[in-house]
Amino acid sequence: MAFSKLGKSLSGMPEGVEHEIWYHGLLPREDINTLLKEQGQFLLRQTEPAQGQGMKTVLSVFWDGKPRHFIINKHKEEVLIEKHRFPSVGDLVRFHQTRQIPVTEKSGCLLMNPVPRQEWELRHDSIKLGKLLGEGAFGGVYAGEMVCNDGTTVDVAVKVHKGKQMTKNLIKEICKEARIMRRYEHKNIVNSTCASTLPAAWEYLHERGCIHRDVAARNCLVSGGRVKISDFGLSREMSNREARYKLKDLHQRLPIRWLAPETLRERTYTTKTDVYSFGVLMWEVFENGAIPYPGMTVQEVNIYVREGNRLPDPDMMPIIARDVMRKKCFPENPEERSTMGEIREALEKFCRRGNRPAAKCALSQAIGIDLDK
Repeated sequence: MAFSKLGKSLSGMPEGVEHEIWYHGLLPREDINTLLKEQGQFLLRQTEPAQGQGMKTVLSVFWDGKPRHFIINKHKEEVLIEKHRFPSVGDLVRFHQTRQIPVTEKSGCLLMNPVPRQEWELRHDSIKLGKLLGEGAFGGVYAGEMVCNDGTTVDVAVKVHKGKQMTKNLIKEICKEARIMRRYEHKNIVNSTCASTLPAAWEYLHERGCIHRDVAARNCLVSGGRVKISDFGLSREMSNREARYKLKDLHQRLPIRWLAPETLRERTYTTKTDVYSFGVLMWEVFENGAIPYPGMTVQEVNIYVREGNRLPDPDMMPIIARDVMRKKCFPENPEERSTMGEIREALEKFCRRGNRPAAKCALSQAIGIDLDK
C-alpha cells in the first residue's frame, strides 16, 4: 500500500519548536488542566482559532494554584509577551526558563519545570496516510501507519476533516472525541492512538455514563480478529447512566436512519437510544451492510419511525436474534428496552449454543473476524 505524509496542518506554528519537549501543538484548555498541576510547570501550545483569526501561540504556566495563559505576540521580526523581545519563540522560552525571570511583572510566574508532550500527542510527521476506507458528511477515514516513540510502526485508522477551514468549535469537538476515547480502555473499543460481543463495549460505556449517540455498522472496525467500536464524535459523558442529553443545535446533521423515535420527536438521548440504534446495527449485519430503510428518503424514515414502524426482519437473521432486535431494542417505550448488559447476555447465550450467522451473511464472510472473540 502506498502512503503519504500527513504533513503540517497548523499554519502559524512557531518555527524551530516542534521538537522541544515543552511544545504541545494544538492543545485545548480542557487538556491543560490535567497536565499542569504543580507550581512552575509550563508548556507551549497553539490555541483554537477564533472566527476570522488565525491560531495563537500561548505559554501556559501553573502558578499560585491555577494555570495562567500568556499570548506570545509578534512585532515585525520579533516576538514578545511583555517588554522582552526575542528573535524566536524558542529564545523567549529559554530566556525565562534559564534566567528565572518572571514571564510578566504582574503575574510573577516563573518557568521552572517543562511538561513534556504526552504519548497521545502525536507529531504530524509520525503519521502516514494510505487509502481511503470510508467517508461521511464531515470527513473521511483512511488506513494509515503510525511511527511510535521506539521506532516501531502500527496500523491505524486516521480521521481527516473534509473542509479547508478548521473552526474553533470543530476543533473543540475533535479534541473532545479524542479525550473521550483516551478515557476508556476495553477490548471492543478502539483506542485513540494505537463477537466477545459488541454489546459488551456499549455496556462498558453506559456503566460509566457515556452515551455513544452514533451506534452503527459503519463505526465498527475489525482489529486483530475482534470487532471494535469507534467514532466518538457525537458521544456525550453524563453524570450517570440514567441521565438524558438534549440536543440544542437543531441544525446539526444527524444519522436519522439509526435514531430512536424519541430522539426524532424530542431530540433527547439516553443509553436506551443507543440500545435502539444497536437494533438497527443488528439489521445491518444480517442484511450484508445494506442501508437501513432502502428506497426511503431520510424525511420518509423520520415519519415512518415516529408513526411506530420498524425495520423488517432480515431473512438471514435467526429467530433468537430477531427476538433480541424486536423485543429488546425496538420497543416504543425506552423503559421497555433492555440494557446493553442484558442484550450481551442474550447474544452470548445464543452463540454458546453453537449458532452462527448464515454462510452468505457478511459477518460470516468478513476476513479476520473471530466469532468467538
